[in-house]
Amino acid sequence: MPPKRIVSSNSKLTKPPTLVKDNNEEIDIESELKFDNEVLWCISQFENLIKSGKINDAKKQESMKAIITLKKSTIPKIQKIQLMRQYFKDYKTKMQKDEETVTSSQKVHFESQPQLNGKFVKRKTENNSRSSNTAFLFNFDDDKLSNDMDEKLSLQ
Repeated sequence: MPPKRIVSSNSKLTKPPTLVKDNNEEIDIESELKFDNEVLWCISQFENLIKSGKINDAKKQESMKAIITLKKSTIPKIQKIQLMRQYFKDYKTKMQKDEETVTSSQKVHFESQPQLNGKFVKRKTENNSRSSNTAFLFNFDDDKLSNDMDEKLSLQ
């Protein structure tokens, strides 16, 4: 049996990454979320190009490859940034303009107050005095039940 390995004091033991440890890591998480949003925006732009049908087959193939590359988690962040800049140049400002147009189009303005003409009708519930005064009883036909039992016993 081989001897056990001794861990030297020079080697560093790594801890699993934690989500929030101090202020620096919070910034890293925020930047990662921002980058993920940028990647998702670029993917949606590629998909819109493909769905529009305004591009030829070669551009369509390039767009499909770019989508696959952006979706892979093994691709380095730098390579994804280069890819996004290659196709969308200044994608961050385009993304902001797109968000502004979406938020401005979603605002709803009422010119007048909506009319409240609704009526609420409450159904009257009947007070069933018979059920509250008497206990629940089964209404079995005693003669028929006893005859059935006698027949079953005689068959056995």
